[in-house]
Amino acid sequence: MWKYKRILPDKNFILGMCAGIGLCLYIGLYFFQNSFKQPVRKFGEVLNYIQKYHIDTIDNAKLVELTEAALSKLAKQLDPHTTYIDAQQNAVSRNHLKSQIEGIGIEFVLLKDVVYVLHVIPKGPADQAGLQVGDKVVKIDGHILKEANFNSNDIVLKMRGPKGTPVKVYICRNNTKDLIEITIIRDQISIPSIDAGYMVDSQTGYIKLSQFASKTYQEFIERTNQLSEQGMKKLLLDLRDNSGGYFETALNMAEEMLEPGKLIVYTKGKYKGFDTKYYANGKNRLGKLPIIILINENTASASELLAGALQDHDRALIVGRRSFGKGLVQWPIEFKDSSVLSLTVESYFTPSGRSVQKPYDKRINYELDLYNRYKQGEYFHADSIQLDKTIAYQTSAGRTVYGGGGIMPDHFIPIDTTAHSDYVNELVDNYIIQQYAITYARSNKQKLEKLRLEDYLKIFCVTEEMVGQLVEEAKKAAIKQVFITDPIKISIKNLLKAYIAKTLWQYQGFYSVYNKTDTTILKSLQLFNQAEALLQEDITYIAG
Repeated sequence: MWKYKRILPDKNFILGMCAGIGLCLYIGLYFFQNSFKQPVRKFGEVLNYIQKYHIDTIDNAKLVELTEAALSKLAKQLDPHTTYIDAQQNAVSRNHLKSQIEGIGIEFVLLKDVVYVLHVIPKGPADQAGLQVGDKVVKIDGHILKEANFNSNDIVLKMRGPKGTPVKVYICRNNTKDLIEITIIRDQISIPSIDAGYMVDSQTGYIKLSQFASKTYQEFIERTNQLSEQGMKKLLLDLRDNSGGYFETALNMAEEMLEPGKLIVYTKGKYKGFDTKYYANGKNRLGKLPIIILINENTASASELLAGALQDHDRALIVGRRSFGKGLVQWPIEFKDSSVLSLTVESYFTPSGRSVQKPYDKRINYELDLYNRYKQGEYFHADSIQLDKTIAYQTSAGRTVYGGGGIMPDHFIPIDTTAHSDYVNELVDNYIIQQYAITYARSNKQKLEKLRLEDYLKIFCVTEEMVGQLVEEAKKAAIKQVFITDPIKISIKNLLKAYIAKTLWQYQGFYSVYNKTDTTILKSLQLFNQAEALLQEDITYIAG
């Protein structure tokens, strides 16, 4: 028999091989560093030439501005979600997800160079200074808005500032000619993430979550506790139009609904040091509660991950329309000047292995994705959804789910075309209904303030006369006129009643009215038997 003999290389051979490998690594690193240094050096040289020889004198501030613009453009070329923002933009972005900010406490819209006040936070600085819903701000700290050419971000920056500092606004109220001067002292403002939370019926709790901010989880715990005390046996969690926010907040919420040890989400990328798996740590406080989660095309990022995790573990029934499809992980790199590069480094995956992220190789298609979905009829017919179904995944109980382009709902519910006609959408987009509601609420303040929300829901009716007045306001605003059919009239009446309620009881009032005719809400309430079946892992009962 032929015997195998292990032959070991001698010492000199090993040393020579190590030296060769080291030399190759050195040469490779040298050329990589130099190839990387070349564009950096070139960029510096270009700036130097501009500063020294350009026909116009360009100061350093202008060169910094040009450099910031170049970095921003570079970031945008990498993928749809890598961004570079300067210090000022970073301050606005960072404040957006804080549950507390320092400012004056209003919600506004910029209409024709006028700040129109839509909501004033009760007992906030603006409220205490006398600013009212419906006021029109035409001047801020000496800046006349028509002349200053401010955009909405500029207004936000002017309104916000350190606690205890003043901001002076000049307003027009009730269309009077003389401006009213109001000085507002900035203070801490609490911004809730839960727009509404109430009992839809004797057993079903409803929570409308607008974002995942720093205190969202705490709000969620408090609101679910309140609803449980009121008899909640089922939960309807509305994540429609929720664009995401803090990933950790979504994780904490998932742990309230998943058994200990369940995988919530994991990440994968080129640099393996970032790869992470996130598991539920044992809270599961709502573990026995049937849950339905509502999503739509504007449900994105953290809200998609929460919905995906609960769907993969057959823990919640997902109802609505396909979500946005944003599943990339950004690493925020903050520089000394407080500018930030949010660099995409990994992708999120749901427990079954689905990537939430939709394709972005053709950027024009990515940017027009929601528009294309609408044109292709996806919002109206489930058969029109263009998603690669050749790659399927399995939930814990064996149900088939798909990835690569958002979260597909278990039950598709189309847009209600009667409630979202082009005419009604224009009335909302141009703030015709909102302005009429504010004017009506102000004119009938004494009568309306005597009502509780429960009484308002039962007895208040929008009259034909009010609809007629609203249509006349639309004509003045050059909204294209249409024949007012009964469905359009019903939609206008419901929206008008909802926006009047918002002026009195904030978003709690709005959704308490609006949801009574929301087809997605009404149909979801009929699906809780299937959400209950998921708890029993009876997948034969799920329609799919």
